[in-house]
Amino acid sequence: MKKSLLTLTTVFFMSTFAILALFANLEATVWAEVVEDTAVSAATTIFTRTQTIGNSASFGVALGDLDDDGDLDAFTANVLFEMAPSNSNKIWLNNGSGQFTDSGQSLGSEDSYAVALGDLDGDDDLDAFVANDGANTVWLNDGEGNFSNSGQSLGMNASRTVLLGDVNQDGSLDAYVANVGAPNILWLNDGNGLFSQSPQALGNQDSYSAAFGDLDGDCDLDLFVTNYSPTLANEVWLNDGTGQFSDSGQRLGSAPSYTPVLGDFDRDGDLDAYVANANSDELWLNNGDATFQLSSQSLDTDSGFGAATADFDADGDLDIFLPIYSGENGVHLLLNDGTGQFDERVNILETDAANFFVALGDLTGNAQPDAFVTSIFHTDGSGIWLNQLSSTPTISVTHSSPTYLGVPIVFTATGSSDPTATYQWDFGDGSSGEGAVVQHAYQRCGEFTAVVTTTNQIQMEIATITIPLTQAESLFLPLLWR
Repeated sequence: MKKSLLTLTTVFFMSTFAILALFANLEATVWAEVVEDTAVSAATTIFTRTQTIGNSASFGVALGDLDDDGDLDAFTANVLFEMAPSNSNKIWLNNGSGQFTDSGQSLGSEDSYAVALGDLDGDDDLDAFVANDGANTVWLNDGEGNFSNSGQSLGMNASRTVLLGDVNQDGSLDAYVANVGAPNILWLNDGNGLFSQSPQALGNQDSYSAAFGDLDGDCDLDLFVTNYSPTLANEVWLNDGTGQFSDSGQRLGSAPSYTPVLGDFDRDGDLDAYVANANSDELWLNNGDATFQLSSQSLDTDSGFGAATADFDADGDLDIFLPIYSGENGVHLLLNDGTGQFDERVNILETDAANFFVALGDLTGNAQPDAFVTSIFHTDGSGIWLNQLSSTPTISVTHSSPTYLGVPIVFTATGSSDPTATYQWDFGDGSSGEGAVVQHAYQRCGEFTAVVTTTNQIQMEIATITIPLTQAESLFLPLLWR
């Protein structure tokens, strides 16, 4: 049973973008374990905004090891907005503990809305394809995190999203670019980081974003495309395996849509789509053949542009991370019950923070999902949200001995380093207590089961221990009369 306030848990599922769609399932650590009767348990960590990054108006962000030092760095795509000092894109280098510093590079002078990282030229480092309001650009990495412009000017549209993936299965990363007011474009990579435009026109909508995934189970990358205009529904485009896409004919939803996130939310073996909308979000469930039906549940209604997915409560299903732009500012976590029902929402609030997009990744090397959240207001800065605990000790329940009738027994629940945790005890005889360490004296013989309910800010765990009660033996020998 879960409680909702402000902590996160381990197993994470990184971005669905492109070849960086690294579905990284990290093994969950145990948060609660009892001595005798084992309760269902989950890993727990505290999720806190620890750093404010830069003074840019940032839309997109992508995480990757840009300088080959073993940790995740960040490439931010920036725009001129509300008197931001510059729209140059920035490289933020991680020191390995989740602290970021500006590399000093200022990349480009266009308004940039999105960036995707991947090895575009086959030299075993991460390059960048940047979606601009104007010509898109390709930035090549020298292997140490220093980027140079490839000189390519790709298209001349209002581009809002770029995905990288090998759509034609030739071993190199191609680029899909979603545009506003123009057809979406597929750019084919020659293997050396040089791109040519595919003749396909993939829709002519106001497309804000898209996600790659194998939607129909034929082992190639299909597209779920979100459109911003309220008169234009979202679309599904199917790949024939050679990079030729056809419109499935489906028109999904009627709300202005921002970001789709793909994942098997109902655990039936296919990819579903969570869509962040301008008003109420939507969950579209895949029938297994890339036909989608709308879930009937009511989802988040605060306005958010971005979304990401991970198993935040370590229960084996995918939850949703939502940066919130307006309404209840901050971050929302929607917790999945395992069937695709998001009945619980965790609110992590901020004051006056216009959060836009998010990239998830382990920023500190502690096997926990952290978050880099962008903000459109340069005065807010982007935020680093870290899971603070590198490991969570197991909770165990012990009692003092002997366990005699009428003699106080000391019960101890130990192991949680979460300072917000509370402990409620039911001793099994109608009595109760609270605290990590309690005393109780039973007044009748028998076997009793003591239950401790340990609650932190996102979940509730129950642990039990069995107490056999016996009559205390006499402490004095009987007086023998002669």
